[in-house]
Amino acid sequence: MKTNDENKKENYLKGKEVSIILTIIVMVIGSFLYFGIDGIGNSLMMGGMKVNPDFFDGIRLKVAFNDEGQMKVFANVQNNKISKLRAEMGNPIPEENSMVIGYEEAMMMQDEELFKEPGDSLDGFFGIRTKLEGILRSSGGIVDYMHFLSVSQFEAIQERENKAFIRLSEDKLPKLFYQYKLEDGFLNKAEFESGGMGGYETHSIGGEKFYPIVIGSKEAEMMKSEKLFTKVGDSISGFFGKNVIISGILSETNTTRDFIHFTQLSVGEI
Repeated sequence: MKTNDENKKENYLKGKEVSIILTIIVMVIGSFLYFGIDGIGNSLMMGGMKVNPDFFDGIRLKVAFNDEGQMKVFANVQNNKISKLRAEMGNPIPEENSMVIGYEEAMMMQDEELFKEPGDSLDGFFGIRTKLEGILRSSGGIVDYMHFLSVSQFEAIQERENKAFIRLSEDKLPKLFYQYKLEDGFLNKAEFESGGMGGYETHSIGGEKFYPIVIGSKEAEMMKSEKLFTKVGDSISGFFGKNVIISGILSETNTTRDFIHFTQLSVGEI
């Protein structure tokens, strides 16, 4: 038979257990309310930010080159879409005379001492005067390498629109294409992991036309992992509705170029 002291001690411990369980429940509910279902999912993703496929619907793109020949992708999207992304610093929406940058691009620009933090001005940046509005949280994809501009500043970038465009794969992943013609020339100076520009011409295989593509290193790794091809010279039937042949894989640069498919086909053809 238990003494009064033993009963008091047992009741005290039970009270502590209940208190601890209630505390854990409150913490879990609080985290759920604060982050939401999407937030919990995001925390498990590499990069920590989810970009929904509809973000790329209607996106406008231009590509420019800096003095070192690096490709820079400028984009304009609707404010109600970019507002759903999360900012690592500053704000996610570019105002009239400001710019929002993807995480990886921002880190490169900071290393080059082009800016220190949101609010800094950039004069003569690809022909525009702009202010850094914000830096987006990392997503692990092509958004990390983009510069997002308002309509007026996007149109002020002196490059042709629609040379670069995005298509969604069957599993809703964004794929970046660039219509490249041999006279553009800049890939002649690029380093290749395998292949090159020698095979950048249409081929006839079994009476069907196959178009050449040159692929960035990261995109090539993904396509190989999906077993779409194994090496340069392989062909893919029905690739975004076209037959293609891999003519080259570019060396890794840790820039936008690593994600691009260079193709002869235009925005209306693929």
